[in-house]
Amino acid sequence: MAPWIRTIGGPWASRGVALLFADGPNAYHYETVDILAEQRAKATFAVVGRWIAGNEELLRRMLAYGNAIANHSWSHPHLTAENVADEIARTQVAIRNATGYTPCVFRPPHGDYGRDVVQAAKQQDLVTIDMQVNTWDWAKPGTEVIYHRVMDRVRRGAIFLLHPSEQTNAVLPRIIDDLRVRGYHLHTVPRLLGLTNS
Repeated sequence: MAPWIRTIGGPWASRGVALLFADGPNAYHYETVDILAEQRAKATFAVVGRWIAGNEELLRRMLAYGNAIANHSWSHPHLTAENVADEIARTQVAIRNATGYTPCVFRPPHGDYGRDVVQAAKQQDLVTIDMQVNTWDWAKPGTEVIYHRVMDRVRRGAIFLLHPSEQTNAVLPRIIDDLRVRGYHLHTVPRLLGLTNS
């Protein structure tokens, strides 16, 4: 697998997994960050650039609790060769201006990526990440369904795609507890993949 597109693995993958929360920031993210802090767990938040304004303090709280931030494009479009570089660059600037933090990972909107997307991210020193396990929690399938979509497919090095919502937040403490019971450690995506920005 090319080093600029990653789905699993890295030096922390022996018993490590990562929770990747996409979209936002929005109102549900505040509770997600608080739950993670209470559980002493870390995750990665893939944020959309145009939604950062007014939520700068939330992004700073994410980082203060040891979480990582990923670039998730400026406007969450279907990326093309024509728009990808600008979508990534504008979001890098917005995150850096809000927090002083520069992401090292890029989560393409809708999970769509090809050579142009990966290359554009690489040119901005970003590793493109895909999830290994999509929970489809954005469709609000119920807390039990979300729980089993994580726990039935967990394995070392897994990256779980989640979206902060009422249902996801309700089941998140149980997911964290049971992952730990099974012997898994929760890392940020950069740390899981052995990247320097952790």
